[in-house]
Amino acid sequence: MSYQVTPNPPQDLGQSGKASIGMDAKMAAALGYPISIIAIIVLCTEKENPFVKFHALQSLLYHVGAGILFGVLITVLMVV
Repeated sequence: MSYQVTPNPPQDLGQSGKASIGMDAKMAAALGYPISIIAIIVLCTEKENPFVKFHALQSLLYHVGAGILFGVLITVLMVV
């Protein structure tokens, strides 16, 4: 029995092109990580590009998690 392997076609997940706010998709996705307000703006305005929406949401979850971790750390240091 033999199997024929065919290569997968390239998938464009919105990495190329523009975001709804007029920026390049990769730039809009990358700017959400250091500047959380951009991630909020992109998440609220982006309708079509799943790549940008994913990274905006991931950035917000990162900032929320880091804020909680920082708050717990500060609380522990203040108590001790």
